[in-house]
Amino acid sequence: MRENRNVPFRDWNIRVSRNHNGQFHICAVDICDILKRDELLENGAIARVCPTALKISFRKNGREQWGFRPIDMRRLLQLVRKETIIPRDLLDELEVWGNKLLELERSVKGMLPWQQLSGV
Repeated sequence: MRENRNVPFRDWNIRVSRNHNGQFHICAVDICDILKRDELLENGAIARVCPTALKISFRKNGREQWGFRPIDMRRLLQLVRKETIIPRDLLDELEVWGNKLLELERSVKGMLPWQQLSGV
């Protein structure tokens, strides 16, 4: 069974899904919107950057969307940092947000409350 939530980050809501094993997947569409890098969603380019990327239950127009595990957030942000005009503080906060999600996943397989993420 999969549980989906909208987790706040600054002025955005990022869709996060947790499966029956306690593993989280972050909606790549939401992250790419924040990073202004929609080209990563075309032709599965996100899968080359994030090895854990797969199409899952984040839906848009009836189609599954790309999601990736929190462990790949840093790899994605390293790529974006090299060639972006997005403020560094936004990228740093997004990395901290992803690390919190990773810690939450690792602690008792995600059995702690989701509210721990809203403090970012």
